[in-house]
Order: sequence, then structure tokens, then C-alpha cells
Amino acid sequence: QPGDPVNLEVDVIAKYVERLLGDRSGQDPR
Repeated sequence: QPGDPVNLEVDVIAKYVERLLGDRSGQDPR
């Protein structure tokens, strides 16, 4: 179903994980 809150949550989590992986691949934020 379009606009399903679960889909939105999964999308946000996916982007968050991708961002973490990207930062880890580039340089350590600490």
C-alpha cells in the first residue's frame, strides 16, 4: 500500500544504514 508507515520507516532505516556505511568507508567520524 502506498504511503504505508512501515514502508516509510524501512526507507528511513535503509538510508540511515547506507549513510553509516558511506561514512565508515570514507573516514572515521571519531
